[in-house]
Amino acid sequence: MAPRTRRMLLLSILLICFYTTGLSHAASGENITFTPDCRGFTSGGGAVTTNRDNTGRSREAIVITAFDGGGRTLYENTSIYPLDQRITFEDGARLNYTALPHYNPITLKIVSVSGNGESEQLLFMVSGSCPGLPTFGGGLFVIGDDLALLPLAVLQAQAATGGRAEPAADPNAAPPRPQNPAGTAEAQPGYAIVNTDNLFLRSGDSPAYTPVGILDGGTRLIVIGSNGRLRAPESLWWYVEIGGLRGWVKDEFLILRGDLRGLPVMPVEGQFITPTLYVSLDNPLYSSRAIGGGLLCLIPGGQLYNVIAADGTTPAWYLIEADCDHRRVNGWIPADRGLLRNPSGRPVPIIR
Repeated sequence: MAPRTRRMLLLSILLICFYTTGLSHAASGENITFTPDCRGFTSGGGAVTTNRDNTGRSREAIVITAFDGGGRTLYENTSIYPLDQRITFEDGARLNYTALPHYNPITLKIVSVSGNGESEQLLFMVSGSCPGLPTFGGGLFVIGDDLALLPLAVLQAQAATGGRAEPAADPNAAPPRPQNPAGTAEAQPGYAIVNTDNLFLRSGDSPAYTPVGILDGGTRLIVIGSNGRLRAPESLWWYVEIGGLRGWVKDEFLILRGDLRGLPVMPVEGQFITPTLYVSLDNPLYSSRAIGGGLLCLIPGGQLYNVIAADGTTPAWYLIEADCDHRRVNGWIPADRGLLRNPSGRPVPIIR
């Protein structure tokens, strides 16, 4: 069975819908209970009534989303129901995440989305935690020396999936400069024009997310959706497509043309920028935290290196990823040989 078909089947088990009349003039949650954990969430019963035409088609769109403390989307499903319906959640029904959490807390939200003149309405929200995961933004966390080669979250993902997690992108690689064929964006009901030069197309709706492309001034973009913050221009980002790439661009750097009404609110599933160490000069990389001991190779200066861990809250050493003789290794470098860059604010693991 295809993954999408299986998810829809699970959702049909979770949601049992039946018709009622005389409902209120806004969707509302009634005694909803969900419990999130490390692998998914379990229903404790409850119901939602519908009476908000947020689609413009006499139907209401409701989104169930789960995300971890770092903003990673763990589960997302949009369902559209006729008005004047009561949707009940079956007690004991369970759904598993489609991605593993990396940070606490884990949050589950049920939202009636914005659209057709209706503002977004929160119907239910609950937070929980997964034992053993770090709390995002909660500072540094400790792992043992025997786990020194990988971040804790990556090791936990390996244990849960049986495979290696996707490595961080090369911080020194320049993103591509995509273009749409002439007239492609203009053929849409609405489109956007980049009004600055060298604008990053990002994997999420914040400068903390990785760049996936660089956009030249005047570039035309196909607009697919937004992050739903139409009433908060300072935090509004648009989800766009260009040259086969999809990503997020902040509203203030765009000129909008045509009709963009009715576009969906899109889930944010990007990758946060990995902390890096900028090393200005050529430096030796060591297998242990000792000058002159266990030399791995000499790494070139003028480069950024992904940071795996540090040896304390005020580190004397950083564990970084580097290429030594055409093979990827993790090695130690004195902290005073580089400059830490961490625009996403992700905690750096500590190895004692």
